[in-house]
Amino acid sequence: MPIDNATISQPRPEDELEPIAVVATTDVQQDPLPAYASATMHSASTYLSLSRRKGEMHPQPAWQKVVETPRRPSTTYPPRPPVPLHAWPVLRHIPYGWLLFPRLLSRPRSFFWLSLLVLLFLMAGSLLRITQFLAPLPVSGKDSPSITVSPQPNVSVGEQLTIQLAGFQPGVKVGLFLDEHIPIFDTHGRSQLFVKQDGTFIDTVTVSEYWGVGTHKISVEDADRHQSYGTSILVMANLGSILPAHFHLKVANELDPDTLNLGAGDQATNSIRSIHLTNSGMGLISWQANAQASWLLISPQSGNVIGDAPAEVKIAVDRANLEPGHYTSDITFASSAGNRTLHVTMQVLTLAFGLRPVLQLTPALLSFTGVDGDVHLAPQVITVSNPGELPLNWQGSVSNPSWLVLSSLKGHLDAGGSATTQVEVNSGALLPGSYNAEINFTGVGSAPINAQTIYVNITIKAGCSLNLSTNVLSFIDVAHQAAPAAQALTVNQTPGCSVPLGWKALSNTSWLTIDQSSGTTPSSVKVEVVPAGLPAAPQTLNGSITFSYGQSTQVLLVNLTLSSVGPLLTVGTSTLSFSTTPGINSAVTQALPLTNTGDSAIAWMASTQASGGNWLSLKTSSGNLAARQSTTLQVSAMDLSTLTTITSYAGLVKIDGRSAQGKTVELLIPVQLTVNAACTLQVSPDTITFSSYQGQSGQPDTVHTVVMKAEGACKHNLQWTVTTTTTSGGNWLSAIPRSGNLAPNKSTATRVGVDLSGLTPNIYRGQVQIIARDSSNPHQIIARKTLDVFLNMQPPCTLLVPSQLALNFTPATTSSIQTFTVGITGNCGSGGVKVVATAASTNKWFSVSDPVVISRGGTATFSVTAQKAGLTQATGSISLTALEAGIAIVGSPQQVMVNFTPPPPPSFTITVSSAVINADNGKLLRSLTIANTGSNALTWSAALLGQQSFVALPVSSNTLAAGASATIGLLVDPTGLAAGTYAVHVAITATDSQTGMTTGPIDVFVPININDTATPSATSAPTEAPSIIPPLVPTNLVAVPSAAVIQSVTRAATP
Repeated sequence: MPIDNATISQPRPEDELEPIAVVATTDVQQDPLPAYASATMHSASTYLSLSRRKGEMHPQPAWQKVVETPRRPSTTYPPRPPVPLHAWPVLRHIPYGWLLFPRLLSRPRSFFWLSLLVLLFLMAGSLLRITQFLAPLPVSGKDSPSITVSPQPNVSVGEQLTIQLAGFQPGVKVGLFLDEHIPIFDTHGRSQLFVKQDGTFIDTVTVSEYWGVGTHKISVEDADRHQSYGTSILVMANLGSILPAHFHLKVANELDPDTLNLGAGDQATNSIRSIHLTNSGMGLISWQANAQASWLLISPQSGNVIGDAPAEVKIAVDRANLEPGHYTSDITFASSAGNRTLHVTMQVLTLAFGLRPVLQLTPALLSFTGVDGDVHLAPQVITVSNPGELPLNWQGSVSNPSWLVLSSLKGHLDAGGSATTQVEVNSGALLPGSYNAEINFTGVGSAPINAQTIYVNITIKAGCSLNLSTNVLSFIDVAHQAAPAAQALTVNQTPGCSVPLGWKALSNTSWLTIDQSSGTTPSSVKVEVVPAGLPAAPQTLNGSITFSYGQSTQVLLVNLTLSSVGPLLTVGTSTLSFSTTPGINSAVTQALPLTNTGDSAIAWMASTQASGGNWLSLKTSSGNLAARQSTTLQVSAMDLSTLTTITSYAGLVKIDGRSAQGKTVELLIPVQLTVNAACTLQVSPDTITFSSYQGQSGQPDTVHTVVMKAEGACKHNLQWTVTTTTTSGGNWLSAIPRSGNLAPNKSTATRVGVDLSGLTPNIYRGQVQIIARDSSNPHQIIARKTLDVFLNMQPPCTLLVPSQLALNFTPATTSSIQTFTVGITGNCGSGGVKVVATAASTNKWFSVSDPVVISRGGTATFSVTAQKAGLTQATGSISLTALEAGIAIVGSPQQVMVNFTPPPPPSFTITVSSAVINADNGKLLRSLTIANTGSNALTWSAALLGQQSFVALPVSSNTLAAGASATIGLLVDPTGLAAGTYAVHVAITATDSQTGMTTGPIDVFVPININDTATPSATSAPTEAPSIIPPLVPTNLVAVPSAAVIQSVTRAATP
């Protein structure tokens, strides 16, 4: 309710007040106020502040004057000025001076906007980096990568080629290749080099006589992107001096080059030897090796060999699963220049067993095959075994770590145990070629262990690229009478391609055209010459057409000869190309038209030369042609059954003519033979490894799937069958299904598994053989594949026998602690096995260390501490219990005996002899002899007992070595003694210097006889009257029985 004007009493200062705010609103009309007055004027509301003293129930009002806002007339104002930029919410925190920057950062809004800007900057940088990664690699020049070879196209054997690279990624590694897949070496001996920082490189290569005549492709490949860039050359040579390809085997230190002796070794010793394949003629030879015995391993199994680059092949024997004896077998090397057979002999010795670890590896070598550009190949497995009787600690090392990786480089194997390590190859940076490496395995420990080496080979085949039916075309234009006839060209792809390739073509000159500027492989195009604009003067023009696929390029060289006079002889085509598949026994023939364009008869003669074998021939090699007459030469690619590798071969047809007027003409027709992929069966993987344990039910965790694919020129379905064999353990290997039909270029699979019934822990070996036959001719075998299968059968989770079955403590041992080791083997869970050691003894004279958890294949050491002080004979035992998830495993419990054997007391003998002394002789020294008959040194001490003042001991103690003797001296003073026999009582004690054990005191009575030379008077009496004892009766020395080496002997006297 409204409050009227009133005066409210002011509270006393000493009163403690609590403020209470009360707002009362009046219904008063409010006039609009200017902006500047709104900060100081209240609205038409009345405020009342009340307060109360602490503890009071009713508040005490504080004074405040109530003012009502008066009415004011409406006022008009000028237009508001525009808002400055710094007043905008987004821009109000932007600094307008560097002096304000530190203060700006301290504000929350400033921190927010600054963080947002940094985040946007980082996002933009990441997006830019991703864009750069996805985009093609930048090149240093404006153009794409290119290769130029000079001179070109015709070159001679021994001539030096200059290779110029441009437009490549700076610093990238490139490889030099002949015909896509054969590494060639420059004049500095390099086949791989690095491009300069400006993206260029100039190198030189010498044309080798082993390249062979005909057209060849010179290419470089980028190791980062695996893109190939090539151009072509035509190798010319004197055909009469060219040797055909000839295949040789070279075996070092063998009298017969066709015999290889791998020596003798036991089942844990692998033998590896090298042989070399050479070509004494021209051209390329492709080869493939096939071993008849499963214990023979070959790496690589196929490849190419050119004369100046022999191929090294490793041959190894795997003796792991062979019985002792002599073995022989053959390896067949099939090649495009004939077949060779290598006879192999070796011997298996019996493995000598003993208390030692043994390192055994299988297989002895590994062979990988990949295609250019593959990043990772299928891994392979090495089995490491220990057929010895002691545990084995092993470690491995790789000779080339840049592309070879092992899953584990060290491990522990119990006696009879085995383990596997996986071998992987990182082939992403490898260019086509063959690469070798070694994996060295050694044992770790003081005991000598046989070292072993695994040889690894990886063969990288050429990848996918374009393949032209010819690399060089030649045209002749005679006085511009008519355009030369168009020539056909086939654009295909290499066998490494799995899908058709899209290509583009571009001519570098105006007089050269192609009827298709793009297409998809395979394509047939026509190359033509445009006469318009050609120079009239006779000359030779060179042009080219670049075919590109992606960033890879292939250059077709074209020669145009401008002549004012027609030639004497012409042929219907400037090149010939053949295409076939391996295994074809019939010849492939093409017709080569030959025309006499002159006005007189011509005698002609033709000859052929081919690289890689004698596959090129002519049906007719000579003849005569009348003026304007034509004939046809039948050019054949003969028996091709020996061509086993997918590649290309070059040849040359040379035609020489002579007219009746003596004019001569020479024609060279390059020939190219492309061997396509034959119908074959590809199988993956080529090695299968199972790991299981005894007692496991059913199949192992992983049943391996074997994939089969029909590749190459298969015209019919393949009928395939699977057979399984094992070397030991019975029929534990199986495959389902075991047969089927496979359509061309399709895949199927069979599942390979094992039956573990009745198998004991061991390493078993078997094989899966797959045979594929042509469904239209079941007698024709298309492919025969053999897969090695390994079964690593481990025992169940088992507690091994302790390293010490008994611990013996003696006082002689310097330490009161002894140890023993236990291990766990077999198929144990990931949680490990808890091993508890429990000590049992009558007086708890020893203790054992706490329980431990051991993982599979691991070991642990227990410590046993004995309390030897004051012990006599004592025994005890330690019980070892192994628990997995609270359940005892196989081999649990085990027992270790603990014994304490006290040492025997010191052993010595004393020799005593009677002494006769005259009373008037004065002081005399008499002795007895002490001999140490034990094996340890002792300390003796002697003491006189009784009232015997006439005897003294000058030396009362000393140390006596084992087996030594000493005398104990008695100083006798007979003065004043009556004649008679006296017994001197000596107590002797011996203490073992090592054990501290004591024998004694031993009482010894030494008889001393005193003679009186003068007769004493009746009234005389001795100053000392010792007791005279009856004469001593000699007694035998008595030995104290003892099981130790120290004996104690005492001397007894007769009373």
